[in-house]
Amino acid sequence: QLSDARPRGVDLYRRPDDAPERVSLKLFSRGQSLELSERVPLLERMGFRVVNERTYRVTPAGASSAEKVWLHDMTLQRASGQPIDVEALEGPIEAALLAVFRGVAESDSYNKLVLEADLGWRDAALLRAYGRYLQQITVPYSQTYLADVLSRHGAFARALTQLFCGNFG
Repeated sequence: QLSDARPRGVDLYRRPDDAPERVSLKLFSRGQSLELSERVPLLERMGFRVVNERTYRVTPAGASSAEKVWLHDMTLQRASGQPIDVEALEGPIEAALLAVFRGVAESDSYNKLVLEADLGWRDAALLRAYGRYLQQITVPYSQTYLADVLSRHGAFARALTQLFCGNFG
């Protein structure tokens, strides 16, 4: 399913022998591999720790050997140590990663809200905009601090997004 228009694909899943706080992530990249120094910080800002990583070069069936596809297979652990509900988070995490790869979402600490507050990447973008507004009116807290506080208080972060959607949605 990879193409020039969609050069990245992701699959979040749990292996049968994975602990509840661990998941696996397959990241497919067409055309070029993604450097480890690019992948690890992105995942850490989302609230994960990268425990293990293996990279493979794959030639899809029916494709010429010149068509390069890399599979980055990683084992992730929630940085907080809490269990991960793969069924509930698979879609939102995959969507957030693809949004970052497409350049429609930023890669910063607000993305941790997808994992820690059960929000979608667009909701995280809304709270990022709130944070930047607060910065413009000279609230003294950094964006990382605001994102971390919202991540620790997921119910409050969800309530803020619901309030916005109720008023403007």
